[in-house]
Amino acid sequence: MIYSFITEFKPSSVSFKRACRELKVSPSGYFKHLRKEKKHKDSQPYLYEPEVLKAFDFNRGFYGYRKLFHYLRDQKSVSVSLSQVRCILNKNGLRARTQSVFKVSTSETNHKERISERVFKTGETRLSKRNQVWLSDITYLAVKGGGFVYLCVFLDAFSRRIVAWDLSSSLSSQSVLTAFYRALRTRKVSKGLIVHSDRGVQYTAKVFRDKLRELGFIQSMSRKGNCYDNAQCESCFSLLKRELGLKLYSSMKEAKTEVFEWIEAWYNTHRLHSALGYKSPVQFEKELDTQQNTS
Repeated sequence: MIYSFITEFKPSSVSFKRACRELKVSPSGYFKHLRKEKKHKDSQPYLYEPEVLKAFDFNRGFYGYRKLFHYLRDQKSVSVSLSQVRCILNKNGLRARTQSVFKVSTSETNHKERISERVFKTGETRLSKRNQVWLSDITYLAVKGGGFVYLCVFLDAFSRRIVAWDLSSSLSSQSVLTAFYRALRTRKVSKGLIVHSDRGVQYTAKVFRDKLRELGFIQSMSRKGNCYDNAQCESCFSLLKRELGLKLYSSMKEAKTEVFEWIEAWYNTHRLHSALGYKSPVQFEKELDTQQNTS
């Protein structure tokens, strides 16, 4: 009973040895209890089957066994093991939804406009706070009649949150500006913010560059043809395509409704990110605010 109490209620700032000392139990006994508990769980691989199946359905079939494990342990306090989640999914023939996608070019890079320096470097630039780097990119959604609508997003590189977005029927720079202005209304930002994108004409447009300069922001652009320079946006769009599927939308209105629900009611608020410690962007930011308010 005491060992279970240590596992469930020990503060993260307290070591296991100290917790055992304060409760007058031996560390070796505690770890023996853990091994026994693990062996017991492994002997009952389907013990938490109802909870796992319910969590799989609640998360729309988008999560594999690792994310489901963290969701159940961290969000629902279910003492399930990673191997149990995997066994239950395998037993029921369940796998995370996947969808192959084809690529439509959304960037016109064969232009003579000036290319900004690559200031933001994936894996090299140290991210330490929100509103340090915003990433932007454009993708497409197919609509009936053989056409497309285009989604522009601005994403905070630190918290992975989509700060603002716009859906447009054309690839004009106006959609980028609309999303950008929405981002500015959403966030309190200061001079020095890095705004990173590809080399598309939407981002080299004079009106966009003039606004960045006016605000004291720094423009950054990817290397030619290098999708890894904007990997977070590429990953975000890959998730969107995979999770919404290759649908043919009946209208702009239908596409906008689904994009709104995916971004605002799922991706930002609920979808767990391994890079954020298996938290959603909104949860990650809320915990940051709590830490800052208490420090």
